[in-house]
Amino acid sequence: MILSRVRDERSGFEAEFDATAWFEQATPSEIEMLERCDFGGNPAEDVARFCADEDEDVAYVLEQADAHPDKDVTCTIDKSYVTAQ
Repeated sequence: MILSRVRDERSGFEAEFDATAWFEQATPSEIEMLERCDFGGNPAEDVARFCADEDEDVAYVLEQADAHPDKDVTCTIDKSYVTAQ
């Protein structure tokens, strides 16, 4: 399990999710981009969006964030779980 979190800062909704499926299909350059952003930022949001297809809680948080033009989403991947894989 690669513990990850997504949070809509406006509403306060958040969800934890397992990002393992994303890492299993990611290219080395995608993983490198995530590492360069310290497992956060836009690359981590891309991971959350990928995982939202299979996790309704993540999908809900992202839907809430996307409903506002000034969305404020925070996504993080716990890098200690990534390096332990």
